[in-house]
Amino acid sequence: MDAILQILTEIKEGRSSFRSDSNSEEDMTDFQSVAKLLIYAEQEGLLNSLKVHKESMTANSWYDLIIVQGGLSYKGEKYLASPPEANKVNSNSIEDIIE
Repeated sequence: MDAILQILTEIKEGRSSFRSDSNSEEDMTDFQSVAKLLIYAEQEGLLNSLKVHKESMTANSWYDLIIVQGGLSYKGEKYLASPPEANKVNSNSIEDIIE
């Protein structure tokens, strides 16, 4: 399952908070891709609203907490209900989002 579908499915099932597993550099680095996908999903209109928090303990300004408010938008619901091939996103654009 692609990453956006997985995140949208989790939100549909009731998850509203996404955070790094710990404050370790490795976990914080890993979480950045999740945070960027959530921000992308909101920008694409798939989510109603996000609250984004960045840590201030280091000079990295990493995302450390994302709260989804209002769950999936109508467009997000339709995205999940569509056949997977209809939701294909250029793999290069997903890599650009994560970078």
